[in-house]
Amino acid sequence: MVERVGGHIAVDPFADSALPNASCAVGLGYRRSVKPDLYFPAGREYVRMAASGPGVRLAFPHPQRLFGLAAATPDRGQGRLNQTAYFSGTSAATALATRAAHLIFDSLMDRAGGSLLADIPPNFYAVVVKALLVHTAGWESGELLKQICGPVDSRRFAERSENATRFLGFGVPDVRKVFDCAENQATLVGYGTLQPEQAHNYKVPVPPSLTGVTDSRELVITLSWFTPVKAGHQSYRCVKLEAEPGNAKEALGVTRYREQPGDASAKKGAIFHERLSGERAVPYIEDGWLSFRVWCMDDAGNGGEAVRYAIAVTLKTAASLRVYDEVRERLIIRPRPQP
Repeated sequence: MVERVGGHIAVDPFADSALPNASCAVGLGYRRSVKPDLYFPAGREYVRMAASGPGVRLAFPHPQRLFGLAAATPDRGQGRLNQTAYFSGTSAATALATRAAHLIFDSLMDRAGGSLLADIPPNFYAVVVKALLVHTAGWESGELLKQICGPVDSRRFAERSENATRFLGFGVPDVRKVFDCAENQATLVGYGTLQPEQAHNYKVPVPPSLTGVTDSRELVITLSWFTPVKAGHQSYRCVKLEAEPGNAKEALGVTRYREQPGDASAKKGAIFHERLSGERAVPYIEDGWLSFRVWCMDDAGNGGEAVRYAIAVTLKTAASLRVYDEVRERLIIRPRPQP
């Protein structure tokens, strides 16, 4: 919780800094898919309140020193090079997201810095960056938004989740975690092309240190692709892809995390992002491999055109276990799709 002091006229409408600005447009997207995809800082907006009949109308003043994101701006008078101005809104958030994507790309290409993905073919750059940009996203204020937006009945969990998704999308990304893996975390990236009704199978090593322990662990799966579109067709997107951790429950003892977009919404866009967590002790099965399947399904019909995709998988634990080293020791090369 952060306390911010406003002016006499403009006030901060929220006590919780993790909540989105009141002026933000809300989703969902086409066919109730997840929109917005991500929730980036856009400069905290203050509001002015004015009576309007029986209700209250909100006005949004221009950014000032009380709020907004500071950015470089030209000095139209004296030509000084140290001038800044304050901005807010989706344009500011988009600028930060674009910068984050550039930083991710630079990290991928940094062979001298230890990157194993510097030889990605150029035609996969964009889809891999897209996957990694979303990969660390998670909700910070989902439960609070559910309480605010309702429905009050907690048994209507699908509607409550959709209402939080309208504001947060897949959540707030922590892009710094993409650049380097901590001792208790390993991130793997794969990519390929699929035609409708085809699938690729992946295997990811399970760290032996997780065998028989009850330490909290999390599995994050992000699948991104660029789909052809068919204007005028009800489905619009020609194909849809999905990733499924076939034996995650048995091999890792994890189940789907509650604080994220609902399963139905997450499968309707051009990004699939899912977080699973658990603490249950599990035996060392299937020679310590976690199996994934990525498949492509025809949606609006694309005539068999191949679709580029990228998948990112992260396994991390709350305890200081040797996750990174144990995964790396079992991987001679990075994961590749198996026909």
